[in-house]
Amino acid sequence: MTKIIYRGFDVPADTSADSKETRERTYRGVRYVPTDRKYVCGKSGHTRQIYRGVVAA
Repeated sequence: MTKIIYRGFDVPADTSADSKETRERTYRGVRYVPTDRKYVCGKSGHTRQIYRGVVAA
């Protein structure tokens, strides 16, 4: 059985001057792959990109 987790990461941390495309991230042992969806955080007002992770449960 697998479990799908969605998590938002800040957009400025994902992009750099050298590379315009986003990359995979690892957080607490789970590998997250970027999706094409973004949202604005209600607390901070920063734009965040949604990442998708799959965990074996």
